Amino acid sequence: TDLYSEKTEISGQPVGRLDIASTYENGNIHITAGNILDDMRNFDLIADYKPAANNLDATITLDGLNAGYAYPLLNSVFCELDGRIDGKLRLHGPLNDLDIESEGTRFNGVGAMVDYLKVKYIAHGPIHIDNSGLHFDEVDLRDNKGGRGTLTGAVTYNNFKNLGTDIHIHFDSMEALNLTEKDNDDFYGNIFGTGNVSITGPLNSITIDAEATTTKAG
Repeated sequence: TDLYSEKTEISGQPVGRLDIASTYENGNIHITAGNILDDMRNFDLIADYKPAANNLDATITLDGLNAGYAYPLLNSVFCELDGRIDGKLRLHGPLNDLDIESEGTRFNGVGAMVDYLKVKYIAHGPIHIDNSGLHFDEVDLRDNKGGRGTLTGAVTYNNFKNLGTDIHIHFDSMEALNLTEKDNDDFYGNIFGTGNVSITGPLNSITIDAEATTTKAG
């Protein structure tokens, strides 16, 4: 079976041409899929599924995949999400209890605006994905004003459900707040600081703890 779509979108973001092919032989369904967007192939999927055992073994190669596709999962924390992700993912096991692992995955210019702060940070560096979450491995952070920081911790989940955050940021002279009176009439301004911020808890009840000193006001 071969399927294709010339114009495909995920979360309002273009995927381009999407091709899916499958064959069945000796109780195994072999599946391949990939896209072409602006003459580039951003992901390739190769998978084998054995219906009798309900077992999947899939490898996904990412080459400049748009991080914005994940926005609906994270829109309670971020109000913007863009940039690119590279690396390789493997999902294997029964469909109701898949294991996931990653190899060489990294952020390349992934931009995220934290909704509570209205500050956009750009991330470069290694990440890894496993059964417990998306982990940030000393990812380099920059703001749009020349400040720098480091991102560690994770976006956590349990079988891709019950999403939460355990995110920790160390920053040096970075923009920490960019709220207008319209955003929050009790607490607003443009603040730069040095210190540490932790964003923790389930997505429906985020807690932000900060230990920082201001370095300048915008």
